[in-house]
Amino acid sequence: QQQQQQQQQQNRPQQAQANTQANTQRGDAKAFGGPVIQQDMNAWCEEQLRKLSGNDDMTLIHFCMSLDDPAEIRSYLREYLGSTAQVSSFATEFIKRKQSKKGGGGGGG
Repeated sequence: QQQQQQQQQQNRPQQAQANTQANTQRGDAKAFGGPVIQQDMNAWCEEQLRKLSGNDDMTLIHFCMSLDDPAEIRSYLREYLGSTAQVSSFATEFIKRKQSKKGGGGGGG
């Protein structure tokens, strides 16, 4: 019985790690309370992130999807991806696509 308990305790960290990896791989969009990203938008963002930062970690994108203010979105993208013309272009297109998915396009500032 004691061996059984020890085995269960040893397995817990592995199970927690597996759950965390599954959530990360699936891109838990609801973590920030934003809308679920549609598949085409998700694929486009992953591709752009690979070009800009060398990886396709969508955490920043999920966070930006929860924001409404384009200036705030642009600021976060610039802060985390760098202040380059490529990041600025990505931010502009991201905001445009995000607004079109919402079915509206604000006043455009």
